[in-house]
Amino acid sequence: MPFEGFDTVRVAIIGLGNRGSGQLPLFFPIPGARITALCDIRPEKVDHTDGMQHRDPQ
Repeated sequence: MPFEGFDTVRVAIIGLGNRGSGQLPLFFPIPGARITALCDIRPEKVDHTDGMQHRDPQ
């Protein structure tokens, strides 16, 4: 089924344990990918992502 492409894809990551924290930086170099939500039962996991390298929003 054909669909219309998007310039920006919004991404949410739920759970920032081993898998979520490993997946997060993989989205940074992808043009058009925008991390819009992060969630974890442990607030310190979300706070830890503040120091990760990411590209400036366009």
